[in-house]
Amino acid sequence: MLSRKLFLPMSNDTRKTYAVTLKEQQGLARRFGLSVDQVCFEIGRLKNLMEAGIVSPQKTANKTKQIIDAHFESSNATERQGA
Repeated sequence: MLSRKLFLPMSNDTRKTYAVTLKEQQGLARRFGLSVDQVCFEIGRLKNLMEAGIVSPQKTANKTKQIIDAHFESSNATERQGA
């Protein structure tokens, strides 16, 4: 399934969002050995964490990308440990 842009909130202003493009989704899939569907699922989980206030939305696109990378690195490490 080809994915569309997925949007993550930026800062506490719900009108500002960061679009995770299909190209970025494919890059994440390659980097972490996942399918694009799995990447979409993880980005959805990250969005829920941001909306719940567990993960703080960032004010810039670069910081948002860092949060995405950290989320995937931590979830990938957790899977490797068998948790």
